[in-house]
Amino acid sequence: MPPEKPKLPAAVIADFERWTQMGAPDPRSAEAKPLNPATDPQQARGYWAFQLVKAAPPPTVKQTAWPAGPLDRFVLAKLEAHTLAPAPAATTTELLRRVYFDLTGLPPTPEEAMAFVADKSADA
Repeated sequence: MPPEKPKLPAAVIADFERWTQMGAPDPRSAEAKPLNPATDPQQARGYWAFQLVKAAPPPTVKQTAWPAGPLDRFVLAKLEAHTLAPAPAATTTELLRRVYFDLTGLPPTPEEAMAFVADKSADA
């Protein structure tokens, strides 16, 4: 509860507790699914969300020159499975437009585009 507001009456809090114990059913329908309080903690630890992440070896691909890293090999394997090829690399101007639209929703100004294309440094 927000600190500046008075606390709810005990009867209202009890209603909320009873409602959550019922499984928090939608009040617009008559169906209520009771909660299962007898969940085995050892069994719950086997749930996928509680498992440690394991590294998966990248798949083997036919086109070995395209992938720049392991993640690209996963993408390329899926493309090859559907007899598709990666799109050609974006030009400097295309890359700039994509980044601008993604980050600001607007295209770069002509001055910004010319400055970016003219910058040949590795960290442009």
